[in-house]
Amino acid sequence: MLFCFFISIVAFCISGNSNGPGGDRTGAPLSSGSCSSCHNPGSNRNGSITISVIDKTSMSVVTNIEVGKTYIVSIASLGTSTQKGFQATVLNASNLGIGKMSSAKGGASIYPSGTREICGHTSPSLSGVWSFEWTAPAALTGDIMIYAISIVSNGDGSNNGDQTVKTSITLAPKSNSSSTALFGIESINTYPNPSSIEINLPSFCNSVQILGINGKQVYSGTNIIKINIQNLTPGLYFLNGVKDNGKPFVGQFVKQ
Repeated sequence: MLFCFFISIVAFCISGNSNGPGGDRTGAPLSSGSCSSCHNPGSNRNGSITISVIDKTSMSVVTNIEVGKTYIVSIASLGTSTQKGFQATVLNASNLGIGKMSSAKGGASIYPSGTREICGHTSPSLSGVWSFEWTAPAALTGDIMIYAISIVSNGDGSNNGDQTVKTSITLAPKSNSSSTALFGIESINTYPNPSSIEINLPSFCNSVQILGINGKQVYSGTNIIKINIQNLTPGLYFLNGVKDNGKPFVGQFVKQ
C-alpha cells in the first residue's frame, strides 16, 4: 500500500489563537479548502517556500524515511510580508491521518480535526519559519510525498494582494530501518527556543558547532554556555558538540 505524506500550509485568517487557527483548510484531499478559496492574488511578494526533513537522531537532512523513527519537519515561507500563517496535516493514501505529530515550534500548535492531526500557527509570523516533529508509523511501503502551500500576506487586513507559493519533495522508505541508529549521543534542549537574540545551553560545553539545514557550519566555539545568534538568518539550526563531561550531544533550535 502506498503511503503519501501530504503537508499543506495555509495562511488562514492571519490572526492569533493559542489553540491554532482551527479546522482543516490545508488543501489536502477531503479538507475544507485551501488558501486560494479565501485569498486573492494582487501583487508579487517575492515569495518562496522550502521543506526540510531532518533525522532527529543524527540531526541530518534525509531523503529516506525509516519506520517508527521521529523526524523534524521544517517549513520556511519567505517573501515580502509582515504576517504569515500556516496549517499542516499528514495523511496516508486513504486520506486518513497517519503517524504522530508533536513538539510544534515557531508559534504553532497541534490540534485534531476529524480523523486528522493539524499543525497550525498560534500567532502571525514575521519569519515564516515553523517546525514540528513527526513520528513515522510502524509500516511504510512506497514513496512518501510532502506538499507545501503558503500564503505570503501583505498584512493589510484584507484577503487581497497576497501571494500563494507551493512546493513538494519525494522521500522513499529506507530498506534497512535499523542500520543508521546512533547510540550514546545525548539530545539537549536550548532555551529560549525559538529565539532571536541568543540561546543558552543546559551546561558548559567543551565544543559547540551550529549547522544550517544545508549542513554548512555557521558557528563554532569552545568552553561555552551562551551563544549570540543575532547574525543568523531566520530558520532551523542544528547543534552538535561535546559536553564538559566528554559526552557528545546534538540539538536544534529555531532562529526567529
